[in-house]
Order: sequence, then C-alpha cells, then structure tokens
Amino acid sequence: MKSWTSTLSTLRWATAFVAAFALILVVGAAGTASADLSVDAAEATITVDGDTSDWDDITGLDVTLAQPDYTGYDDWDEPNPLTDVSSTVKVAADDDNLYVLFEVDDDYDFNIDDHSFSAALAVMFLIDAEAGPHMGSEDDDFEAGLGMVDIWHWELDCAAGEMSGGGDAGSGNDPDCNLDDEFATDPEEREDDGDDPVANPNGENSLAGVWEHTNSAGGAGADGTWIFEMSRPLQTGDSEDAQFTAGGTAQLALAYWDADEGAEGWTDTGHQTSAEEGWITVNLPGGAQETPTTAPTDGPTAAPTATPGDLPPTGSSPDGGGLATGIVLLIAIGAVAVISGASVVFMRARNRVA
Repeated sequence: MKSWTSTLSTLRWATAFVAAFALILVVGAAGTASADLSVDAAEATITVDGDTSDWDDITGLDVTLAQPDYTGYDDWDEPNPLTDVSSTVKVAADDDNLYVLFEVDDDYDFNIDDHSFSAALAVMFLIDAEAGPHMGSEDDDFEAGLGMVDIWHWELDCAAGEMSGGGDAGSGNDPDCNLDDEFATDPEEREDDGDDPVANPNGENSLAGVWEHTNSAGGAGADGTWIFEMSRPLQTGDSEDAQFTAGGTAQLALAYWDADEGAEGWTDTGHQTSAEEGWITVNLPGGAQETPTTAPTDGPTAAPTATPGDLPPTGSSPDGGGLATGIVLLIAIGAVAVISGASVVFMRARNRVA
C-alpha cells in the first residue's frame, strides 16, 4: 500500500512540474517574439553642425544593424556579406523641429567623386499605420507593400561639416549634397517627395543635415565613428512625410551602407538595417507623436519602381514567435495528459489490488 501511495504521489508531482515548466516556456516564447525597442527623445534645441556636444546629456539607444536575408529573391542582386555593425540613435525635439543623431561605428571612407566609396545612410519613419519596417513591407515578403513610409536618404556628395539638404522648393530632391526626402511602400518603390505633383502638390525638402567622422584625420580605413546629424520641421504639410504632433509616439527604422562592401563600394542591396528588430518606438517630449498620413487619393499613390533594396529588409520570425509558442504548448499539454493518464491507471490498479 505504501509503494502505491508513493508512486501516485510521484506522478502527481511530475504532472505539476511539467505544467509549471510548460507555463515558463510559453511565457518565455511569447516574451521573445519581438524586440520592442524604444528610445525617449529629449526636449532640446540642437545645432545641426556635426558637433555632438549638445547631445552629451541625451540618452540614446544602441542598435545592431544586420544585412537582410535575400533568400528566395532570385531577381535581386546578392550583396557581398558584411558583419553586423553597432550604431546609436538619439532623438530630440523642440516646438518646431525634430532632431536625429545617428552614429555608426565603422572606419572612415570618403570619396567626393563617387559616393559608392563613402558611407551612406537612411532614417525611416512610419506614415501609414499598416506599413512594415522593411521600407513598408514585413519580413515575410519584402515585395508586398503594406503602406507608406517616410525616408531620409543620404548619399554623401558633400564634404564633412557642410550643410546638406534643403533642396529645390516643391521637391524632396536635394541635387547638391544628396540628402533627399523620399517615400516608399516597399523596397522596390522609392521616390522623392513631390516627384508626382498631381499626387502630391506639396512635396518639400526642408530636411537638413551635417556629417562628420571622429577619425577622418587618420585617412581611409581609420577606425572611428560616423556622425550623421539631421533635423526637419515637425509639420511639413507634405502627405509623403511623417507629421509629428504632441500626444504620443513615432516609429523609426535605420539603415547603413558600408563603402568596404566590395571592389565597387556599396551596393543597393548590401545595406545593414535595424528592421530585424521591428519598428523602434520613439517617445517624443511632451507626448509628441507621429500622425499617420494617408496616401493621396486623387492621383497615383505609388512611385515608379526603384532599385531593389535601397532601404530595409531584414527579418525577425515571420509568425512573431506564435508558431513556436503553439508547438511548445502542445508538447507540454501532451506530457501533462500522459502523466495524468498514468496516474489514473495506477489508481485503478491499486483499487483492484485492495
């Protein structure tokens, strides 16, 4: 009788242990489904000059940038492989402007005659609420545009310390220094704001920036950090821009092109991005928020096809961890059921013997 009781007690403890372990696994799987990165923006007025001293007391977010996985995209140019790169983003705002500092730890390369041999970058904000962090797409299909995003796209055609941006009125194109205000719906749909005046008669390019490198004096290949400092008015009246107003949050993504990617510099698809982490939530001071804007309805809503991969793709789990969580749960339930069934069998056998 004592052995039956002992066996039954053991089975009951085993059932409780499996159930508790299953709960831990399920909660853990759900908790790691997405990165949920965020950064608090400071209330400050920044002088955009490439000098980061006015950012010293502002907390940033460290972000690892990684190359996208182009498996299954046979018509896209395969990039040369690059290792992940470390970056930091800081955001500030005042009553008029939004300021972004994007720093990337990488060696110095700059060629005034060919920007493919210089660093390049993009900062992207959500416009349409449904848009994914891969230039409007999600990581399960880079070619399926879900909504519009606002892109600050910068290829370095002017020297360090020189003001870039502020292009022609009525256009998002900056013809001089190539800091362009653009929009996209997926990685193959990218165009300057206002390029189609019928769809968007209010395209503008007040976006401005200055770049520096902490070790430019060391010459090509010198280790250091790229400094990309930018600003733009909170409100532009441009439907192809994210509009920032008091009351909430903005959604941000980052991309970087490395001049050391290959013998011909960087390629369009060779960039490294933050998109694998999903959208980065920016909590603006005073509750400033990005107001999603709908694409124009009285004309074309998509730009002509651009070179694939000009911004994000990277991907986290396509199902956000839901499939793995479900499998763990089913296995755990099965284990509990087996042990519970064994308990019943032992109980009945004990009763018969008694």
